[in-house]
Amino acid sequence: MKDNRAAALKHAQRLVDAIHDDEGARLIAKYVADRLSRPMSTILARVPGKSVIEKARAAGVSRQSFYSWLKGETRPSGAQAQVLAKLTGYSVEEIRGSASTHAPPLPRLASPTLTRRRKSNSDNLAS
Repeated sequence: MKDNRAAALKHAQRLVDAIHDDEGARLIAKYVADRLSRPMSTILARVPGKSVIEKARAAGVSRQSFYSWLKGETRPSGAQAQVLAKLTGYSVEEIRGSASTHAPPLPRLASPTLTRRRKSNSDNLAS
């Protein structure tokens, strides 16, 4: 798994170096490289406690929030990052990701919608 992460990090850094004409794509590549270089699972491993529940309590968050960080779905807020920085020895910037590499908002993909046939007046009269 570490080999895969190292290879992915190398590719992300190459992308950052190669992209010069599309700042949005470059920002996303920087964001990916930043996330790969400092996964939250590595940072959260330093939080005192033997179980996720103990670690979440030490960090002052819910177990669900802690799991969300652990899976990389979200990153801590500024205040939460300060608490984690005191507990782990990592800097707030390392925990949250550097300011220049916060993910830009990605466009929402349109979800397919189901269309229902509306009843017309003639349908209502027939029933």
